[in-house]
Amino acid sequence: MMRKVAVLILCLLLIAPALAVPGNGNGHGKAGNSTPSLQEDDAEDNVTVEPTKAPGKGKPLTVKVSSVPPGQVKKNATLHERLREEINQTADDLENETGALPPEKQKVWKNQNEVRLAVHTFLALGEMDGGIGKNVSAIARTFNNSVQTRLQVEEQIQARPGWLRFLAGGDETAAETLFQSLNQSRDQIREMQRLVENCTCDNETRSLLQDQLRVMEEEQERLLALAGNETADRGVIGWIWK
Repeated sequence: MMRKVAVLILCLLLIAPALAVPGNGNGHGKAGNSTPSLQEDDAEDNVTVEPTKAPGKGKPLTVKVSSVPPGQVKKNATLHERLREEINQTADDLENETGALPPEKQKVWKNQNEVRLAVHTFLALGEMDGGIGKNVSAIARTFNNSVQTRLQVEEQIQARPGWLRFLAGGDETAAETLFQSLNQSRDQIREMQRLVENCTCDNETRSLLQDQLRVMEEEQERLLALAGNETADRGVIGWIWK
């Protein structure tokens, strides 16, 4: 009798592990299907998703998606915004253009890049605005020709040999050419100021254009001083004919 009881206990011990409920593979020992269904995952409202990390980096990659449809900004941009975009693009172009010049010319072109940018702004206004745009851009086109003349004259002044400047003083011919160009452009700036003050554009656009006119006036003053210094520089023997 004792042997039968012992055999029965041994059998129970061998069968018991087979009757245990299998776990779900995640260590929870939960009964039922070990793999959640796709429908059950979709039904959950609060799901935390870790951002993808760049290989070898500690911070997650950030993907910026614009909320504005492509082309929407330019299509609905105001005149002020379009002009500002044109100014930024032109400034980059002028910087690249100047950087490609020989070192001896870079200083002169950098001096006049701001006024070249201002002139380009008024030229662009002629393409964007049907009000004062055409009149202002026509004046700016003439002004632009004088800017090219000034670039050449300033290059000539800067390239004057030191020994010649020491003996004969400044380049009086270049200074006279500069004076004549500045007298002409002074009247052009005044007319452009009158047009801008009376334009029907919005305040932001008017303010932007007035800023460009101030740049042009400041350049006038700088070049007037340059021409005056050339005339005043007599050198060692330049007083004979100056």
